[in-house]
Amino acid sequence: MSKPALAEYNEISNEWEGLNSAVDKLRTRRPATALLSDLHRILFTDSQGMEREPGCAQMILNAIGQDTHC
Repeated sequence: MSKPALAEYNEISNEWEGLNSAVDKLRTRRPATALLSDLHRILFTDSQGMEREPGCAQMILNAIGQDTHC
């Protein structure tokens, strides 16, 4: 399997694992930052998002939409 295909396969596999993990954990845990970090780590490990530091919070703000300041 080529490297991009393997990364895509890992990404899909991680999504299923993340979904199942979230369902299981939400039965006993309330949504919290630690749970979101766990799910983020599951989603991006060994996939195309690996360079995004799986499980770590982003420390830079992103803007969505157009800048309305002139």
